[in-house]
Amino acid sequence: MYLITVDEKGRFSAVPTNKQGGAATLAAPPIWGLSDSQVATLVDQSADGLSITLMPLVAGIVQVWVEGNADLHGGVRLLRGTLDVQVEWGEAWNLVIIPSAPEPK
Repeated sequence: MYLITVDEKGRFSAVPTNKQGGAATLAAPPIWGLSDSQVATLVDQSADGLSITLMPLVAGIVQVWVEGNADLHGGVRLLRGTLDVQVEWGEAWNLVIIPSAPEPK
C-alpha cells in the first residue's frame, strides 16, 4: 500500500511491459481512474497518458487504476493495473487558541 498525507501529492507512472519484462507499447494512451473521488483526485496527466498526479483531499483509502489496450492490430486486449493508496491527515504544525465570545457572569 502506498502511504501519502493530505499535505502531499504523488506522481504515478504506468509502465507497459511484455511477457519477459521488457518495454512494450500500448495501442493508445491509457485511462486512469479512482475508486473514490471524494478521497483524492487525479490531475496533470502526461501527453502520452503514462503518468498522472494524485492530489489527496481527505484521509481514507482509495484505489488508483489504469487501463490500456495492448492489442496493436486493431483489436482489444485490455490490461489493468491497480495501486491501493492510504491517505492520512498531515502532521500538526501549530496549535491555535480560538476564544469564544465573552459571556456575562
